[in-house]
Amino acid sequence: MQSLLCKSGKTRLIALSAATLAVLAFSAGSALAISQSGEQKDMKLVGHVDLQGRGAYQPNFIKYPDGRIIAFAGLHPSPNLNGVPAGAVKNPLNGNVAEPNGTMIIDITNPKNPVQKFHIPGSAGGTYTMVRLCLGSDLPAGTTGHVYMLRNVQGGSLA
Repeated sequence: MQSLLCKSGKTRLIALSAATLAVLAFSAGSALAISQSGEQKDMKLVGHVDLQGRGAYQPNFIKYPDGRIIAFAGLHPSPNLNGVPAGAVKNPLNGNVAEPNGTMIIDITNPKNPVQKFHIPGSAGGTYTMVRLCLGSDLPAGTTGHVYMLRNVQGGSLA
């Protein structure tokens, strides 16, 4: 009886060892297959804008009546960068004045060369992550040729 238990224990140990090795082998193969160029599937990086080091969430874009394609990125607090308090970042579009987060407007008509056009600052400490856009021609009382932007304000002071 003892030899039967020993054989059963050895068989179980061998089976568990083989299963563990198989799992490790498959997971190691998957880990080696991961590209170090960033996660992507059916897409490739064409252009890049640094958003002045600010964090962004849910960027939206719209085709203007004149044919330009403009992206609007709602910004949220960033860590302390270059001695500027968190949430305020030096804006090179405005003489490097430190501005709180708001909405970044980027011309993406040429996706290989996106251009930051404007930063609309928000209130200090605010988060402006949601931006929605609409052509004036789509609004009942809108002005044709204009683009309307709606953005949320979370936190901060409106004063």
